[in-house]
Amino acid sequence: MVLSGALSILTIAVAEKGVMVAVLAMMGRLLVNITYNIGLQYVAELLPTVVRAQGVAGVHIAGYLSALFSPVIVYLGTLSPLVPLVVLGVASVIGGFVALILPETLHRDLPQTLADGENFGKEQAFFYFPCITKDAQSSQPLALGEFGQQPSFIRHRPQLRASLRGETYRSSLIRHRREVLCIPVVE
Repeated sequence: MVLSGALSILTIAVAEKGVMVAVLAMMGRLLVNITYNIGLQYVAELLPTVVRAQGVAGVHIAGYLSALFSPVIVYLGTLSPLVPLVVLGVASVIGGFVALILPETLHRDLPQTLADGENFGKEQAFFYFPCITKDAQSSQPLALGEFGQQPSFIRHRPQLRASLRGETYRSSLIRHRREVLCIPVVE
């Protein structure tokens, strides 16, 4: 978000070069689209299971409500063609810095209850990035079934419902426990 906003604000510096303004605006738009998709995944990881659907719906509604302001922002282009880019750029930079307050989900069990959600990330510092620290487990090679998305033939006792299997949902970027392969016997 911060980079997207910086590219949009940077259009002021190259206002006379129409091609550069277009390139910076398109790169900013690309980064906004990437951020939106990441944000949807992040909200699904961050919210507890009991309110996850309502939270994701709330994010969509907030996006639709903010789209109501798009005609006003486009109308600001009558003052100067660069004003809409600057307004969106400043909003993106502010949103990017506000996102740094949110907790990191890497290497963490995702919250299942409202109490888990209230306590999630309280022990993390403001600028916490676990992906740049090296842990002892990261030097070991990954085995099949330890990747974020497990193949369809790996099952956790498929005869039980998910709620009875005792599975916990974790961030998609962390190592999973070793799984047992259930390969059907062909007679």
